[in-house]
Amino acid sequence: GLQLPESYALSATSRPKFVMKSNLSATEKEAVIKAAYRQVFERDITREYGVTLTDLESKYKQGIFSTKEFVRQLGKSRLYRKFFY
Repeated sequence: GLQLPESYALSATSRPKFVMKSNLSATEKEAVIKAAYRQVFERDITREYGVTLTDLESKYKQGIFSTKEFVRQLGKSRLYRKFFY
């Protein structure tokens, strides 16, 4: 039969889901935040540019912002506008 492209096999593999919960350790919370940065900015801005949005991060870690609101605030940030507009 036909051999499927490699992209079909790669799409079948499961990707880790990042969820912020109050009982996560500090390193796990940082991994969730880095994943959100990678999703919104399409790169790891903390490593490449040394930039973080500490006020948004602290509100997210404290549970003031939900994940949806955190991502929304990243997209509305001045940093996002600088990179993508």
